[in-house]
Amino acid sequence: AGSKAAREGCRRARPANVHCCVAQLICRRRLLRQAARAELAQRGAERVMGLAPLTGLCGWVVEEQAWERLSSLGEFGDEAAGAVEAVARGVPRPGHSVLGQGTFSAAQKAFEALATAYARRDDPESECLAYLEAGADLAAVHWLHDTSQEAVRDRAGVSASLEFGAYSPAAEATADELYMPSSGIYTPPGGEAS
Repeated sequence: AGSKAAREGCRRARPANVHCCVAQLICRRRLLRQAARAELAQRGAERVMGLAPLTGLCGWVVEEQAWERLSSLGEFGDEAAGAVEAVARGVPRPGHSVLGQGTFSAAQKAFEALATAYARRDDPESECLAYLEAGADLAAVHWLHDTSQEAVRDRAGVSASLEFGAYSPAAEATADELYMPSSGIYTPPGGEAS
């Protein structure tokens, strides 16, 4: 975890060979996943998917104060922005005594849009990025997929599903479209809304 500035400082302080080793590990991980996909296809698998928890999502939303961007868009109002902030911080909204189902319901669509952006960010520690670099496409984000206390505190229980070989790279949406889709729900090209 830690701030973006702290992570950047850490990257600059590493010797050059450490960066090279990380790049080699990423490359090996990609080759292993590609080999596994090829083996599954040979065995007749029609769909190859992965599921990744969006670890650190709430911390990222707080660090970026992402709810402020939501209220500037016409699609998500102040209620959604306040609910997103409350869920990300793990505290009740002003005027509420608990962080309850109403707050989670009010935050859902906006949080899913933010989770989509978070899933696609360039973070070498991201499990999603490992799948994306191995050729998977983001298929959906799943609200409250994991309802354990730890998962809800860390990532609002959100996970992402990724599918290999489902969509053509030419049909992928731009990063801006993924950041804030008009529906608030990520819809892969040719796919169904999640």
